[in-house]
Amino acid sequence: MLRVFFLSCILLGFSSYTEPKAGMIPDGTYNVQLDAAYAETGPAHFRLHLKGDTVTMELADQTHTYPLKWIDADSFIIMGYTQPAEPTALEQEMLRGYTPSFNITSTSQGTFRFIFGDQHQADCIYSGSLVPFP
Repeated sequence: MLRVFFLSCILLGFSSYTEPKAGMIPDGTYNVQLDAAYAETGPAHFRLHLKGDTVTMELADQTHTYPLKWIDADSFIIMGYTQPAEPTALEQEMLRGYTPSFNITSTSQGTFRFIFGDQHQADCIYSGSLVPFP
């Protein structure tokens, strides 16, 4: 009887485990292709090089390396880009209710659809796709 109880506990423990819908983006280089609605207002010539806990961002004519912080398997923050690396008290207060991040919504054939904005709010800053760069 005790064995049945322990087996039941183990099965119940594993039954609550679910796979994340998109999973973490593997290390590599990705071109950022914004959706048409944001092509004029969003950043142009945007490329990300992901490697471990860092991301090198090519934005227009500039290249910067930032720490990468995963919120969960589908959302990440680029410290210094999506949020100030060392926020002032005023910036901390402003960001208390709003955390802009890259939120992966789906993946298909190595391309990741994302929304950039707060993961808990419906509106976004911009959206698009991360397309693997050969």
